[in-house]
Amino acid sequence: MSKRDFYTTFAEAKHAAHTFNFTSAIDYRYRRCQCDSRLHSNPQSYYKNEWQGWHDFLNTAPATERLYKDYSSAKRVAANANFKNARAYKLFCKSVDERLPKVPEQFYAEQWQGWSHFLGIKKKTYYQDYKEAQQAAKALGISSSLAYFAKRIEHDEKLPPNPIKHYVNDWVSWYDFLGTKREDNKLYSEYNTAKSVAKQFKFTSASDYQKRAKRCDIRLPCKPREKYKEDWISWRDFLGLCDCNQHTLPSFSTLKTMVREQQFRSINDYVTKRHFIADNLPILPNEVYDEWQGWRDFLGASYRTNPYFPTLIHNMR
Repeated sequence: MSKRDFYTTFAEAKHAAHTFNFTSAIDYRYRRCQCDSRLHSNPQSYYKNEWQGWHDFLNTAPATERLYKDYSSAKRVAANANFKNARAYKLFCKSVDERLPKVPEQFYAEQWQGWSHFLGIKKKTYYQDYKEAQQAAKALGISSSLAYFAKRIEHDEKLPPNPIKHYVNDWVSWYDFLGTKREDNKLYSEYNTAKSVAKQFKFTSASDYQKRAKRCDIRLPCKPREKYKEDWISWRDFLGLCDCNQHTLPSFSTLKTMVREQQFRSINDYVTKRHFIADNLPILPNEVYDEWQGWRDFLGASYRTNPYFPTLIHNMR
């Protein structure tokens, strides 16, 4: 369409636009061609010297004039809509009522008293005293922090969502707050008892134990060597990995000397060639000997890092 096919003057274009009762710029652009092909698609640029806005061009009221003029009316509608917070209001207020302003804190600046007041949200009150909250939590029989978060809303909303922060000056621990015992107090107290239980689950190594122990029996400690340090012998003894006595293996210092004589250059060398030294050498000496200080110390000066060792061990198990 050439330039002369559009309305020559702004007044003519505006008069034509008024006759079709466009409600907004979007409505204008959507229906313009169907209504009058002489109306320009971009009138604000085509008639830029006379342009005074879409409301003037379409003869519609400015958006602000269609909004609730008084704070109380907007507040009543917003409160009845049960918006949970400011974010929910800003996202959905127009779908509830077009007359609600997107930024009420600016539109009603003089009357504004905060979002809680505008949305009719009652300020939650929590137990102010740590002891009160502690007694309430104990009365519900809450035994863990996870149970606390799940039960507080359903059973007692006066319990704060974050008691650690709410009672920062009095907080000791979840064990103290809920009146439960530390897990350490529930572990097997004796080495032989824990050892007997561990053998039932046929752990293949220390790392296997640490991965599965709590799933097998929650009373098994994560670090048995520390828990039973006075009775501790070795992982091999604790897990029952060998029917023979631990003393049938060479001492760590003896094994280290024999290994260094072979000048193994990598972990892979030790794993695949250890039978040249003896038939009963462990594949993972780090899980057998408490004197272990690392592969570099074990293999000595000939040691070279082997990045494929973890994959190799996984495939051999």
